[in-house]
Amino acid sequence: MPKIKEFLKLDELIKIIKIKGIKIEDEKNVKDILMKNNYYVIMGYRTLFMDKNHNYRENTSFENIYNLYLFDRKLKLLLFNSLLDIENIIKTSIINRFCNMYGFKEKNYLDKNNYNVNHKYLEKTFKVLKKQIEEKQDSNLAVSYYKNTYGFLPLWVVTKVLSFGIVKELYSILKDDDKIAIKNEISNFDDLKIKGLFTSMQLLVDMRNKTAHDEIVYNCSHRKIILSKIKEHTKFKLSHNQGLNDLFGVLISVKNIQIKSKFNKLIDDINELINNYVENNSIISKDELLTEMGFPNNFLALKWENVESSVN
Repeated sequence: MPKIKEFLKLDELIKIIKIKGIKIEDEKNVKDILMKNNYYVIMGYRTLFMDKNHNYRENTSFENIYNLYLFDRKLKLLLFNSLLDIENIIKTSIINRFCNMYGFKEKNYLDKNNYNVNHKYLEKTFKVLKKQIEEKQDSNLAVSYYKNTYGFLPLWVVTKVLSFGIVKELYSILKDDDKIAIKNEISNFDDLKIKGLFTSMQLLVDMRNKTAHDEIVYNCSHRKIILSKIKEHTKFKLSHNQGLNDLFGVLISVKNIQIKSKFNKLIDDINELINNYVENNSIISKDELLTEMGFPNNFLALKWENVESSVN
């Protein structure tokens, strides 16, 4: 049976760090870091600094590991902002299509006949949908205002309080004609099918959750969600599943939906973040970092061509 982990005080953590063979460049600074940050979360970034025998590379410092943790935090903020944009685009497109076709009141969006009645997850999705609406009727100001003032909740108010996850499921249970219309409106890639769009939504929702819950994202991949290969993948020399279930695949999915100028800014910001990290770190090379992130060396080719810079 493995030894039970016990709570360690700062001085004990410092001792453990040194025993592991990790240098400490400034002990006072490291103590300040550990007073405000979880040691075990930071050490989750240690693997990039270890060799094949699970020993730390020569001259690896705690500060090196902490800087990778900070790199990932900044990366999450960049991704989170883009994912908020995408969530809004998807919600707006669903609202416009559904309201134009079926109406905007509860009797319309809670009528199963306005969806694919043969979808195997129709009942489950409706159950979660109703639960999320009920939970927000009193706690959300917009929802309670509309309900108390007008006596009903329009779809554009309801979607404001729905999670990205249930919005993704809402798309999946729509009739095929509606899904195609939404895909054609929001997709930048002509060769992506409705099933492919839904899979990319799954990957985006997963990344949205990872960024919101402060999980490691710079080298993440998903075991079950696999994107369909499209023309965009052929620009790069990619290994098995590269660009299909990892961070690079997330960026391809973002490119499909986000405003083109904003996407180019995202890629520029990520590139700047990578360069700044490598310039201030003597242990990890740029090639090593890109490989760990699942990025091809020419990842900047993801950017749209002939697009004016984003103002925002």
